[in-house]
Amino acid sequence: AAVARLRAGGRDLQLTFVGGGAAGTAEPFQREAQRLGVADIADFIDEVPWSEMPAVMSAADLLVLPSFSEGLPLVLVEAMACGLPLVATRCGGPIEVVEEMVGRLVEVGDEVDLERGIAYVLDHYDSYDRDAIRRRALERFDYRRIAERIHSVYENAMA
Repeated sequence: AAVARLRAGGRDLQLTFVGGGAAGTAEPFQREAQRLGVADIADFIDEVPWSEMPAVMSAADLLVLPSFSEGLPLVLVEAMACGLPLVATRCGGPIEVVEEMVGRLVEVGDEVDLERGIAYVLDHYDSYDRDAIRRRALERFDYRRIAERIHSVYENAMA
């Protein structure tokens, strides 16, 4: 509904949904896009090889992850590594990932807040530095840095 309202407000949008892979996974989303009147701007891609995801993400302007519950969603970290601004719901892991410099957090289940979050990122798109977002992903989520932090936790626990 957030995208339908943004479009009704004159936004020029194109949606790409990637994921699933199992037969019929996209069907409920396709029906919802049809019901909301945005099917003509929605592409559904069932499966993309992992090696091709950086190219798919880099072609996007932002990544939106409206979840009800999440652990640490790697898709957000991967999108950051591609320099994408993010809009995600304030639930679990996204709270740890989405900082002001990389995007916006919105309330879970609040379509109006989701609409506002997407609109904010689009309206301030030039203020998001894709190279800085990439660097931030590496600073925070590079496997070597994570290993160092885990090692430090164990050292402190055993001290």
